[in-house]
Amino acid sequence: FERARLIGGFAAPFFMWLAGLSIALSTELRPSLDKTLSALVRAGWVIVVGYALKLFAWTVDHGAIRDPRCWLTIALAVPAMSALVFAFREPPLGAPQARRIAGVVGAIALVLVYSRTDGLPRSPEVLARLDVLQGIGAALAVTTLLLAGLGRVAPSERARAVALALLALGVALATPHFVGTSLDPLPTRVADYVARTTEPAASGARFPLFPWLGHALYGACLGTLLRAAPRGRAVTELPLSG
Repeated sequence: FERARLIGGFAAPFFMWLAGLSIALSTELRPSLDKTLSALVRAGWVIVVGYALKLFAWTVDHGAIRDPRCWLTIALAVPAMSALVFAFREPPLGAPQARRIAGVVGAIALVLVYSRTDGLPRSPEVLARLDVLQGIGAALAVTTLLLAGLGRVAPSERARAVALALLALGVALATPHFVGTSLDPLPTRVADYVARTTEPAASGARFPLFPWLGHALYGACLGTLLRAAPRGRAVTELPLSG
């Protein structure tokens, strides 16, 4: 059983690694602004889906909808979540300006609501927990921005790969310095994305950027090396004889 748990523990790092690998494989050395913005929207969509699943689990699976003490939170969280779904949905709906406004308003509302869950019943930690989908989305967003930035300074794919490996190492080395560190005045649910600054039992940050971003950066490093590898010779198809 313990060995099975150990093997199962590799799933989340592997998902992060694959996220970084995929974004690097699909991003050229100097990505265009449109491609970068599209990747950021996709990362935001992954985060929104993660929170939408948590809101559904808290409301339905944990029975919050049956508890009058939870109704105000539900009444505030559902419209905020709907605004974010509208903002990040693919393919997009509505005018770009309307989607941007909905995204900003929905994000601010959700952070304010989710930062005040201490007194809620029905397992409130489920509601705002930073789980794997949110962690993957955040890692995708940061990796996308890093790839765009490195495209301005890295002379080649191999140089970009080296920079990504060094950044991944930097994330690993910096992670212990965040333990027990206050990130005020950041809201709690925003600070969760940076690092787990409290003990695991008291924190909703299961997959913060420090250290989980390191897995995505190593994946992006490999993806960049694969892009830089020499292409194999094309195979010429021979016509089949009758």
